[in-house]
Amino acid sequence: MKGLALSVIISVIIALVGVSLLLLIISGDFQQTVKKVYCDTYVKISQALPSGKEGTPSVPKFCMFEQKIEGKNIRENNNTIVSRIISAHIIACWKKSEIAGIDKSIPCYELSLSGQVDGVTEKNVTDILIKEDHCESIENNDFGCGTKNQILWEIADGTIDKEKIILIKYNADKDAVEVLG
Repeated sequence: MKGLALSVIISVIIALVGVSLLLLIISGDFQQTVKKVYCDTYVKISQALPSGKEGTPSVPKFCMFEQKIEGKNIRENNNTIVSRIISAHIIACWKKSEIAGIDKSIPCYELSLSGQVDGVTEKNVTDILIKEDHCESIENNDFGCGTKNQILWEIADGTIDKEKIILIKYNADKDAVEVLG
């Protein structure tokens, strides 16, 4: 009798877990989590692979999160110019989220670098922000630009030096702009 009661309790627990998972899948929370993991992984893997004749693949439509990402090809290789372009897009993404009062993460820009670049780092981009007096707009305390860390630099090896895609997006959970690539 005791064994029967225990197996009924276990069956009820398994059924409740199953129903909970089904509700998560149907409601969309589970779908969004899987989608985010897939897309972030895709971007990181595509950057690690060598590019072929066609260049680096663009972010799949599946990863657009119902938002249109503005794309831009960058044909420059000068560190200062590329740093300035990236910092301008970081500021624009920050302002876009600030003005719209967005409380969810959104992708803002997809920048495609079409060749070798002279080693752009988070410090280079922050130096541009400091030099052009934008530290009040968006802060990056990693390199002395304000007191908050509102720029999350998630570039492989920390340096942009070759053909790749840079995804700039606003992360509502961290209240920061992410630079992925």
